[in-house]
Amino acid sequence: IAHGDIGVDDNFFAALLHGAYRIHGQSGVEKMAALTGILASAPKGDIVEIGVLAGRSAFALAVLGEHHQLGAMLAVDPWTFEDLEHKSSAPWVFRMPFVDFDHFRRGFVLNLRHAKRPPLAYLHATSDKAYDAYKDAPVSLSTPEFGTADFTGQIAVIHIDGNHDEAAVVRDCEQWLPHVTTDGWVIIDDYIWAHGDGPQLAGDRLLGRYSDHIKRSFVIEKGLFVQLKKPLPKDLGLQG
Repeated sequence: IAHGDIGVDDNFFAALLHGAYRIHGQSGVEKMAALTGILASAPKGDIVEIGVLAGRSAFALAVLGEHHQLGAMLAVDPWTFEDLEHKSSAPWVFRMPFVDFDHFRRGFVLNLRHAKRPPLAYLHATSDKAYDAYKDAPVSLSTPEFGTADFTGQIAVIHIDGNHDEAAVVRDCEQWLPHVTTDGWVIIDDYIWAHGDGPQLAGDRLLGRYSDHIKRSFVIEKGLFVQLKKPLPKDLGLQG
């Protein structure tokens, strides 16, 4: 990766990778470079991640958000087997009731607690319940580990990586994406995924039905990256 191509110098990017790769997760070097580049070009606004697990991508978003002074960050995850189960995937995919998901939640808190980051809040909740807390922003959200973060209701970057069932991804998009501001970025993770097509179906409908709202789009690793040139309508309608 050439110096300057992603909005930070080589030492900054190397340090970002060093910190992120100490955290359990699947985001590779190319995705980290893409995140670094889009946050360098993102407008001011909230940073939102739906689906956190242990926090590898959340760590990158937080560090980059602080570096570019974008705005507060909200991390959302239910950290429960029942809410994360992918019912439309093969029976063995993510159907692991023996996994201690609260271990991942505690890991996320430890991984982000001392990172250089913007004001941050996390909601130990489903995306639906988190949206109920966010939708009437401006709003302040507090957690004992991170204090209070003030959200504007205008999203600069959103990373959707929650439940991958089609209905769940569509619902996440319909609720959260109308809050993405002009020049803001949408990332639908696992758009290319071996175990199901929920993220791709939602992403393709977004690309096809709202092409006049989109400035650019591309796929890096498994994720779809979309930059908006104008906000999306509130009644998004991405059902099949």
